[in-house]
Amino acid sequence: MKLKVFKASILVGLLTFQWAHAQSVKDTTSHIVSPVYDGLAIIEKIHPVVIHNHESSSGNYTKRCFNRLSFLNDEIKRVCPSLMITETKMVPSGKNNFRSVTIERVDTEQLLPILVNAVQELQRIIKTNKQYSTSESPR
Repeated sequence: MKLKVFKASILVGLLTFQWAHAQSVKDTTSHIVSPVYDGLAIIEKIHPVVIHNHESSSGNYTKRCFNRLSFLNDEIKRVCPSLMITETKMVPSGKNNFRSVTIERVDTEQLLPILVNAVQELQRIIKTNKQYSTSESPR
């Protein structure tokens, strides 16, 4: 008897999950879509850097040395502030203690459309230069 009840409750649970999962929520917010401009101008103003982290140790914990590619946050804020994300994270601070840390970082997902626009601008410039050079070539 208990096995039948157990199987029935699992079946009801699965059916309920499928029904709840199949529902969709409509996005009622309105979106204004506009093209990205000046991608090349933005990309020309930011410079990638290598951040060198050196090995340090405290107690039993050793932090390894590694290099990370990134951008300077102040430069990104000046050129395109919408690319910056501010996050608050809880980090360990001693045994069973945590503290809140605010971290600013570059939103690389938002950087991609700007990069694509910059590449498209460069392609247009190359195409224009090719057309100009072929029209000027002596015959």
